[in-house]
Amino acid sequence: MVVVKNPRISDRTLAILNGETSPAKGILESCSLLAQCNCSFAALPSNTSHYFFEEYQSQTGIYIFDIIGLTINHVKNIGVDAVGLLATTPTVQTKLFEKRFDEEGIRVVIPDAETQEKNVQAAIYGTSVPGGDHKQRLSDGLKAGNKALGLKRVSEAVEKLNSEQGVEVFILGCTEISIISGELTERHPGIQFVDPMRLLAAECVQFYEDVKSRINHMGTNALDPMPDLVQIKREAAVEYVARKYVASKS
Repeated sequence: MVVVKNPRISDRTLAILNGETSPAKGILESCSLLAQCNCSFAALPSNTSHYFFEEYQSQTGIYIFDIIGLTINHVKNIGVDAVGLLATTPTVQTKLFEKRFDEEGIRVVIPDAETQEKNVQAAIYGTSVPGGDHKQRLSDGLKAGNKALGLKRVSEAVEKLNSEQGVEVFILGCTEISIISGELTERHPGIQFVDPMRLLAAECVQFYEDVKSRINHMGTNALDPMPDLVQIKREAAVEYVARKYVASKS
């Protein structure tokens, strides 16, 4: 596994809300580094960044797992017709999840504006400063490591959507909220939480196992030339995409 930590990827929220620099540039820089390491697939653990998915995916040969698609497939398997969404305000406002869930006949329930700001966005980024912009917040959110307050705030949003709209399945549509997934499950035993980060990790493992199996089942004749493992991985990547994504849409 090759991990790229790129501090030059611009803020997704500012890009969406204020039209600032798209994070696609930084993501593509990271993809270039992965390509140099002979990687075929990549996992991008950021839900909000998937707003720019087509922009960066169209410019790289690295296949980036579609975390929104993984989440939709999982929810479909659960068999519910409505889910609650706990995500950043830009993710909610752009209807990143809603548009694609609508295609599957699944309704996405979001918090009202006040709850979204005070219980979800503030839990992630910190308490907003009166008259300030997105950058001007207190350092009391999950991004600053305050799990206790973040858990309290998100839990209140969960309780409200559950009691007022009967939501029993929630998508943890933000990397930071994923950090408290275990605590949320303990605090709300009657509610199911879908964690896209875990689904993404599981998909990576599945791909690894598929490629490993392909290599292990190759011919072992001593006269055969040494296999080109890099090429095998690339071929497996193409087949994996075709089997899991292209075929499912046809």
